[in-house]
Amino acid sequence: MQAETNTRLNFNQRPHGYTLVESLVVVGIVCLLIGLLIPAVMSVREASRRVSCQNNLHQLGLALESYTQPSNGYMPQLSSGYSAHAGLLPFLDQKQLYNSINFSNKYLPRFRDNRTAASTLLTVFSCPSDAQFGVTGRLNYAANLGLGQESYGFNGAFAIGRYPPIRIAEFTDGTSNTAAMAEWLLGPIGEQRIPERSVFEANVPHPNGKSSSDAVGDFCHAIDILTAKLTAGKGTDWLAAQTGYSFYNHILSPGDHSCSDNGDITNGAYTPGSMHGGSTNVLFMDAHVSSVKDSIIRSNWRALGSRAGGEASPSF
Repeated sequence: MQAETNTRLNFNQRPHGYTLVESLVVVGIVCLLIGLLIPAVMSVREASRRVSCQNNLHQLGLALESYTQPSNGYMPQLSSGYSAHAGLLPFLDQKQLYNSINFSNKYLPRFRDNRTAASTLLTVFSCPSDAQFGVTGRLNYAANLGLGQESYGFNGAFAIGRYPPIRIAEFTDGTSNTAAMAEWLLGPIGEQRIPERSVFEANVPHPNGKSSSDAVGDFCHAIDILTAKLTAGKGTDWLAAQTGYSFYNHILSPGDHSCSDNGDITNGAYTPGSMHGGSTNVLFMDAHVSSVKDSIIRSNWRALGSRAGGEASPSF
């Protein structure tokens, strides 16, 4: 009896190790927790980047308000092909950069006299969610030209080459109902075909020598991205006052394709978009920033693009 008791005690007091099944269960639980944690961390990081993006747009809105004070009363527009963003530099704590630009020469993208300025990467011009960091002089926040020059002229917040420039008094739709700027995804490097980034060449029919902006939008929306010819990307030069470089339009809703009109970028559809999961940040003329869903009805999006269209203002 004593021997049996000692044997039982010795058996019960043996060191007890993990079995293979227990180890696999532990590993499975750890992997599950990691699988749950990583998306949560990524979501938090994206939320932070989204807020930073909105703050950048708000800073541009405050700079725009300072520029258009009653003493001036006009929207920023520089001569010789320089962007509205260049005009805002002194109000973005970039007076030194502004003074370094030679405005006496007509500006073409990467003009040699201003190559250093054009290649300067400014945080306030860059959305941290867009990973195309190989682009120098990048611009994620383009200015609104309206519904398409060919059919409507420059009826947005900004114009190219209009003198005198647009007056604040012309915003009869209300500054809170007119988009000033919106974010877009930078054009891809090389021959990548990314619908939200790439700019395609739409072969739009030209009756009577020109096409309508609405026709450009219809052709661009339906374009075959696998076979369409690629043209220059978006947002690659913040200093250039040109559609596709520092200006966008409201021909197509956010997240849709961007296209030139048979190679003509002035009459093309250049569309906003973002990495924020189905929505795009938009700066309005009163300096507030709203997140607009990519699924917004096109007519509502176009109403936000005109400064004096008299359309009913959509709610968000």
